[in-house]
Amino acid sequence: MKNISYFLSLLALSALSAQANLVTNGGFEDATISPWAVANGAAVSISTASANSGSQSGQVDFPSTDLAQINQGFLFAEEDRLKTFTFSFSVNVEATGFSDDLGIRPSLGEWNQNTPIEYQFGDIEWVAPGTIGWVTFTQEFTLSQADGTYLKPILYFYPTGTAGSLLMDDISLTVIPEPADFALLGGLLALGSVMIRRRR
Repeated sequence: MKNISYFLSLLALSALSAQANLVTNGGFEDATISPWAVANGAAVSISTASANSGSQSGQVDFPSTDLAQINQGFLFAEEDRLKTFTFSFSVNVEATGFSDDLGIRPSLGEWNQNTPIEYQFGDIEWVAPGTIGWVTFTQEFTLSQADGTYLKPILYFYPTGTAGSLLMDDISLTVIPEPADFALLGGLLALGSVMIRRRR
């Protein structure tokens, strides 16, 4: 019976594996910022001043001009194409003393190496001056192409004329399970129940 339970647990985990975070080092708990990359004047360093979870976060320094960004690209599974993704991130401006309006825009692209195939800009999330503590934002993206081999989440920063910094933590990109995924899990659990009863 233990073997059956173990086997079913593995199948259940496999069925829900699409919910795993596709972003690497989204909580900045590693010793370096790798594999995050920066562009247009942004800089990232590890901070222990405050964290939404864990013990570290990423401090992002940005210029006064728009479109500074942090990003990372990675291979994604063929079965995850044409699905809906949840892009989530937490920010803290209080810990760095930034006191101006700041917009943050999540974006998601499907790429072949350095060639974008499809690109989606999300809505700009505004962090108002005086915002206390950590704030979490979540948006959904549905890609319509199926040609790319790389997925590239990007966070753009839109300051209103003032350079500064903020802390970021818990950046995640997950695949939203489809009804078929839950149906598969339900079928596995039902099968396990029948097998256990027969063994009794």
